[in-house]
Amino acid sequence: MEELISGIENGSIISWDEIHQFTEKQVFLYPDEKLKHAVSVLLYFYDEEAVSERLFEQFETDYIELLDDIVFQIKKSRKKDYDDEFRNAVYRNNDELESVIGKFEDDNVADKFKAYFIDTLNPDITIDL
Repeated sequence: MEELISGIENGSIISWDEIHQFTEKQVFLYPDEKLKHAVSVLLYFYDEEAVSERLFEQFETDYIELLDDIVFQIKKSRKKDYDDEFRNAVYRNNDELESVIGKFEDDNVADKFKAYFIDTLNPDITIDL
């Protein structure tokens, strides 16, 4: 955005067509810029100088561990809907509770969350190291 504003201010971008060309170019460049940023953040947080297979393996292990922690917290939070006496006060009995919010065993929100984010670890993507 700063580059666009600077171009307008210094006169190198003077028409709407040039603004549109600039933004279309940025849209094309965005995936590469996003990947570069993600890799730089990864290197920063793991205090590494360069990308390596070991780094990605460690990241994948940490990523799955984090997902497991998040899934545990989601299930713990959703379990409160079934166990908390104040939340249960609106239901006459457990059957009514289950007819309104379903059975806890059937609640798959946490599993869908994990499946979605596990899918982001696409094995078809290769990065040359």
